[in-house]
Amino acid sequence: MKKIIYIASAFFAILYLSGCSSTPSAKMTSVGGKFYMVGDSNCAYYKQRDENSILCANENKQTTGYRNALSDQELQYKMHRERIQQAESAEFNRSLESLNRSIDSMNQNMSNSINNMNNFNQQMYGSPNRQKPRNCISSPIGNSISTQCY
Repeated sequence: MKKIIYIASAFFAILYLSGCSSTPSAKMTSVGGKFYMVGDSNCAYYKQRDENSILCANENKQTTGYRNALSDQELQYKMHRERIQQAESAEFNRSLESLNRSIDSMNQNMSNSINNMNNFNQQMYGSPNRQKPRNCISSPIGNSISTQCY
């Protein structure tokens, strides 16, 4: 039963992670009081170029160009998208936790059923060395009764 939990957990973890890119994505960062999108492969390194822009470089520290500060409208949009992503992530986590509780409950129910079956078998058959009851069929043949057991 624990295998089911691990398989289900791994399955949902893979689903969750498959939505993530292995390539770093840009994040908002404040530089000199303005916000810029940095951290992706073309802007792994940056330095302030002037009051409204930064100079970007890749992982090899090769200059890739510059980026302007986000406008107020761009900043509001990016912050709105981040809130939506956080809400979706929280909802996914709640769903995953609910699934884990359901799996735990199913496992507990199965464990209880197995214990009940084991108790029943112990009561019916006693110790493993005791001969188990046989099924017998009795049928009349003439003036006598024939019994066959299997």
